[in-house]
Amino acid sequence: LYSNLMKKVVSNEPQSWITKEQFSHYTGGNESLMKRYDKAVEKKNIMAAGTSWLAFLITPAFFGKYKLWNYYWIYMATILGMVTIELIFSFEIPRAVYIGLNGGIAAMAFSLLILYSSHRIARLKSESSSDQAVMNDLQDKAKPCWKSAVLATLMFVVLLFAVVFIHDFFTYSDGYSSY
Repeated sequence: LYSNLMKKVVSNEPQSWITKEQFSHYTGGNESLMKRYDKAVEKKNIMAAGTSWLAFLITPAFFGKYKLWNYYWIYMATILGMVTIELIFSFEIPRAVYIGLNGGIAAMAFSLLILYSSHRIARLKSESSSDQAVMNDLQDKAKPCWKSAVLATLMFVVLLFAVVFIHDFFTYSDGYSSY
């Protein structure tokens, strides 16, 4: 069931995506996001929605700004997992891996908004939700919010420092610091 649902959502046919009215409702009517949606529909390619410098430079801020919390936690688990593995096994993952991860996310940043909202609608419709219930669920869910962006970035930094601190605490428990 889930794979069939995702095949319908990931299609490059715009009629299988969220409608323009629903996307406007979802993003709080943000003009910049609506232009990106129109560009993707015009090119019939969900990836044509564009890239984001914010997603490349500060990925957690991008996810927080548009309230893409599912993607945020997956990103956090991936990055913190990689850092933890580096610390535990005392080897370095090449920085190109981190840059590539952020570059990939940045390349499809706005496509993720369309994809996530389309998936959300497909899930709601499969649960036999009415059109009004769908619109209520979408209301301003991805409206840009800089407070959420700052919060997401701070949470990321705090968790990253916590991982390093815990590692240092157990590694240098004889009182000597690595710094």
